[in-house]
Amino acid sequence: MKLSIIIPVYNVEKYIDRTLSSCLAQSGANAEYTALPNAEYEVIVVNDGTPDRSMDIVSRYAANHPNLLVINQENRGLSAARNTGLRAASGEYVWFVDSDDWVSADALAKVYPYLDGENDEVVFGATNVTDDGKQELSIVNSFPRHHQKKYSGAECWRMGLQQISASVFAIYRKEFLMSHGLLFKEGFIHEDVEFCPKASYLSRKTVFLKDSLYFVRQNPASLTRSVNPKGSYDYIKLCHYLKSFLENEVVEPDIQRIFHRLISLEINESFRQIMKCDKEEIDRFNQFCRQHQKKIFASLWRSRQPKNMLEWGLFLFTSRFANVYQFLVKLKPKK
Repeated sequence: MKLSIIIPVYNVEKYIDRTLSSCLAQSGANAEYTALPNAEYEVIVVNDGTPDRSMDIVSRYAANHPNLLVINQENRGLSAARNTGLRAASGEYVWFVDSDDWVSADALAKVYPYLDGENDEVVFGATNVTDDGKQELSIVNSFPRHHQKKYSGAECWRMGLQQISASVFAIYRKEFLMSHGLLFKEGFIHEDVEFCPKASYLSRKTVFLKDSLYFVRQNPASLTRSVNPKGSYDYIKLCHYLKSFLENEVVEPDIQRIFHRLISLEINESFRQIMKCDKEEIDRFNQFCRQHQKKIFASLWRSRQPKNMLEWGLFLFTSRFANVYQFLVKLKPKK
């Protein structure tokens, strides 16, 4: 079997019908591409203890699609559900699809030629759409200049192609993930922050496609788009894993610097999100950050970017870290 599509399900009865129909009704209508036969792919739905009627909809699909596998587990979060699906996957390749998104009608036909056992990653474009699923907002991760080109992980980082913002924008060779222990950190929000950079760097061969094959529903109620202070704490914790990976795996000085820049970006994203919370939560977050000042915040200096280095310098005189971020944002010239 070539491909396993892994779909964690939790509280998505409003959306799961479209997600499943898009994955199970692949037309391959474009004669330029060879359709992927049903026997060559499976859809794995991981029921993460959903309390709503999502699984009633899934059951209707399962009754008519023998290539749909359902796994039930107690609620453990998105990362754990993805890991469950990954371990159960029979496909040579895996695609993590979120249950409020969907894929294009000929997505599998277009990626099929690249599931050749050599590519560790197949990366493609995606489109943001409004919550009603009708209006297109923007194209993300488009690679017209790199269409059908293949690069090593190090080459991707040097060309600025490493920042795949979400794991759903790539298909991964399962053995590649398993041999490197590339699982999603469980219990965290924004788990892709840690997973995607590591997978990108370790890939022996990544192929890029210009096609927009994935549709991201901008659902304001989703966990990653709602105001949740846990996300800020998790950004800092996940930076620890990235820093450990950097120290143990990344040997090229120029790529080490890019990793420090990525960690700096995630640090600042944690500040941006916590500033949406009340003063008491911001104060708690500043106290939390004191524990990580030397280990993680040093990446701000090592990034060699002036703004980050200034931020690090100001941190030497105050531990009101999030407030320093807000101060620097206000100083930034408006375009």
